[in-house]
Amino acid sequence: MKRTPTFVEGLDEVLQGGIPSGSLVLVTGSPGTMKTSLAFSVLHQNAVRGERSLYVTLEQSRDSLLAQAGSMGLDVDATAENLSVLDLAGLRRKFGNHKEQGWPWVDLLKMYAKGLKTSFDYHILALDSLDALEMLAGFTNVRRELFDLIHWFRGLDCTLLIVAESSRASTRNR
Repeated sequence: MKRTPTFVEGLDEVLQGGIPSGSLVLVTGSPGTMKTSLAFSVLHQNAVRGERSLYVTLEQSRDSLLAQAGSMGLDVDATAENLSVLDLAGLRRKFGNHKEQGWPWVDLLKMYAKGLKTSFDYHILALDSLDALEMLAGFTNVRRELFDLIHWFRGLDCTLLIVAESSRASTRNR
């Protein structure tokens, strides 16, 4: 089975070469535990080696994300052809949250992800963050809507990293 290496010392050995391709991995932790940095680093390291990757950000701007990666020593110019950053945070700032008007954030995410899969053919996708998407989309049945979204993502035939706050577990039982 093909694997997606994490390039985290010791982790790929434990995972027998990396994350099994097509898997969904929840990158979770408390605020400030470098979840975004870890997810971006996995995509960056794979992109440097020729694996096309898509990073979807709903909170941090593209420029801020790339500056953060650069401050960690990652050469963001080395991945220009293989790592695309979809800045939905920029759309959020431009158009507002629009939760009250039923703005179709999940549909928008799907439209961009599908379009980029066709034109860019990425094999690794990171969604940052699940918390922001849940808030923007105004999920009414969180469990069901997340199940449907994850099922849809699996149809893209890619390895999926989803960033989320660990504190969500206590609030999920709604």
